[in-house]
Amino acid sequence: MTTWTDWRSWTYFVIGKDLASGGRILDLDFANRRLTYMRDTGNDYAECPHRYGTEEYDRYLYEKVEGQFDHVWVNPKKSVVLEHDEYEAVHALRKPASFIELTDVDPRDYFGTEVIVTSTYAPHLLGLILPAGAHTEGRDADPKPRDSQTALEEFRQLQRDIEQGQWTQTEAVWQSIWHLGAINDLAAAWTELRPSIGLEVRATLRKELADQKSGDGPLRNAAVTAALSRVAAWAEESGILARDPAFQFMSQPPELILEFVRLHMGEALPDPGMSWFGLAQDAFQNAGASAESRAWLDIAIEVHAWLAEQKPKVEQSISRQSEMYARAHRLLHASTSQAERDLDRQVILEWFFRHESIAPSQAAVCPRDSLRQSVDERKRQARIARMLGVFEMLVERGEPVPDRIREWLALVPYMRYG
Repeated sequence: MTTWTDWRSWTYFVIGKDLASGGRILDLDFANRRLTYMRDTGNDYAECPHRYGTEEYDRYLYEKVEGQFDHVWVNPKKSVVLEHDEYEAVHALRKPASFIELTDVDPRDYFGTEVIVTSTYAPHLLGLILPAGAHTEGRDADPKPRDSQTALEEFRQLQRDIEQGQWTQTEAVWQSIWHLGAINDLAAAWTELRPSIGLEVRATLRKELADQKSGDGPLRNAAVTAALSRVAAWAEESGILARDPAFQFMSQPPELILEFVRLHMGEALPDPGMSWFGLAQDAFQNAGASAESRAWLDIAIEVHAWLAEQKPKVEQSISRQSEMYARAHRLLHASTSQAERDLDRQVILEWFFRHESIAPSQAAVCPRDSLRQSVDERKRQARIARMLGVFEMLVERGEPVPDRIREWLALVPYMRYG
């Protein structure tokens, strides 16, 4: 399979203590300096209990987050393989001397429409993976027509492969849209789309229509754009998007969704592609861009707390941490009462100290000693650093934290980059 690189592969965003590049970049709002990206959970893929290609597999390794970026660095050499000094610098959140920092120029404008085709299958470095035919043309070239029957056969095989867990969620969505773009009878083919990816496919098509109307959206080559545009236009005209139960459900006032959550937690959701984890994540994302953010935060907290209780303690970390981030945001919300603030603060502190009862000095490791750490020690420190991210956010917003937490926060750079 042929892969390709574009502006994402040559751009590095610094978001607080996070670094995002390549396939980790999901969505960019440069004007408002906002980035949606995939962040490591710190879990080891070798220990993942879930099947490769499933949503659970992806969520075990990555979490989808949105934040305001601090720096944008680009590699003018357009290489995904960094020199040693470049690698060391970017992972210590320092700009390499060979890189350029962008302040007023969008990286998509800086690199333009250039796409470089490679022959190395490295999706974790190169991002979106599509069939070779999608990358043989430049972005502005006229895409070559594809045979409808061949595309249909490949689409059916793809759906079988998805069912067997041979594709990640993102790859499955884009592969499906790519094949659908060449099929004549879209209505018939659509009925064969796997329900597990239907929700994400519809969301991708809806975003494409919104981007077309606003004139925004990521740069793509002509073949990908043609397939996506054709399928999106058909989905809108046929009413597929208007009859989207997941979209209709999430478009309700959050108070009604919260009522549904409290009455039906753990039961079937309106769409087979929906999951309770996805509902909680969407609620948290909505809280950042809604006047009704308090209700969205309540949804995220209650669902993440419930999800954590359904799992063995060793598998609760992702849901618990997501719950604590939502609690921290609710603690800072203007509508939160003092009693509620005290409760959220107490829950967050108990969550941290339940896991980390030792003194900070016992966990401190100087950078020069890091090579002598065991794998378990490194994983533990990475986990502590992620947990402390909740308190870093509170401190940045002027919220007081205990002195013992401040001792821990002083060690974060060593634990994360040591």
